[in-house]
Amino acid sequence: QGGSGNGARADVARKMKEVDHLLAKLENEGVEINGKIASIIED
Repeated sequence: QGGSGNGARADVARKMKEVDHLLAKLENEGVEINGKIASIIED
């Protein structure tokens, strides 16, 4: 049981890294989008 528990934990950690990566990517794109919206509003 301990072995499978460790494997599951590693799998969760890997998925968390993928989620972090996606969030960081979305955040970067969101900043760009916010900048465009801000410049449109300023015009």
